[in-house]
Amino acid sequence: MIKFETNPYTVTPYQMSQLAIREYIRTFWFAVAAVPLFGILALIFAGPAFRLVGLVAIVWPFSIPARSLLVTNKSAKLFRAGVVLRLLDDAIEVRGEGVQKNGKRLRLELPLHDVRDAVDRGNFLLIRTMRFGYVPIVKSAFQSAEDKDLLLADIAAMQAERVEALKAQ
Repeated sequence: MIKFETNPYTVTPYQMSQLAIREYIRTFWFAVAAVPLFGILALIFAGPAFRLVGLVAIVWPFSIPARSLLVTNKSAKLFRAGVVLRLLDDAIEVRGEGVQKNGKRLRLELPLHDVRDAVDRGNFLLIRTMRFGYVPIVKSAFQSAEDKDLLLADIAAMQAERVEALKAQ
């Protein structure tokens, strides 16, 4: 059963990439800070052979934007053509307006038990998954504030179920 459906919305590949960069840095900030610091220390204190490793460690954070483009390429195809998000009883369905080469409509179905949480990121509401992925929703795509609240309530209920299951173990 469909609980609600958003208005059609699009997310550009650039926006997908920017969201991925920001989520990556927020999640792994300690590595983004520690690896270049290690590189600086390696350049100062290590021998000549290990200095190359230090140089690579310093340059590594600059590869994050390029890697985000590669990682978001497939999902950007779905969101670039326009999507409609539906909240079902046990899943979130993202139906694309575009079609694949074989004629099938692009779509993504995310079971609610795979959702980690939902966070507010500027013009977007990000549904973050257990596998460090995310589904962006443009806030203006919600037909009403009640739809957004219903989605957040279902995600909170699933989180509560997960906590109760862990306590029971």
